[in-house]
Amino acid sequence: MRSDYWLWENKISIKEIKEINNKIKNSISLGQDIPASSFKNAEVKIIEYSNIQSLMQSYIKNIYSINEQIFGYNLYPPFFFTCNYNTYDFKQKSEYDWHVDESQNHVFDIKLTAIFNLSEKKYEGGEFSLFKNKNSIVQNFNKPGDILLFKSYVPHKVNPILKGIRNTLTIFLTGPRLQ
Repeated sequence: MRSDYWLWENKISIKEIKEINNKIKNSISLGQDIPASSFKNAEVKIIEYSNIQSLMQSYIKNIYSINEQIFGYNLYPPFFFTCNYNTYDFKQKSEYDWHVDESQNHVFDIKLTAIFNLSEKKYEGGEFSLFKNKNSIVQNFNKPGDILLFKSYVPHKVNPILKGIRNTLTIFLTGPRLQ
């Protein structure tokens, strides 16, 4: 654990990953994510959390527990999330340049970002970096089943995929807007 992120390695089994991916692929997309200010060429499917809630509930419960123990943010309950299902493909050299996760809403802020590595196979490239005084690759967040939780305001990026496909599910945890 570092002060800006929490990492669970190999938390989700391949069997569970396949079940989650299947449920997501059969969910209706609410649209495409359009990054506001940075380059992103990954395919993004936006889905309602309620479509996968039964499969994700225990992980979300753990995330809220870690928030209480480590980060201490006042978070809204996990009922009305939308999730971004990201597909980074080596054929497009998919990547996502430096950015922060933020809300344009006047009522809430994004406090934490949870990323679930739902890749079914290993891939090359696609390293995840956080920037806090220097570029720092989050070591060991490159295997199917890993979960990363971090402060959303910290700049972060995904390096280009060099081989294979990297699938992730991103959930933004929100709370009352900071004044």
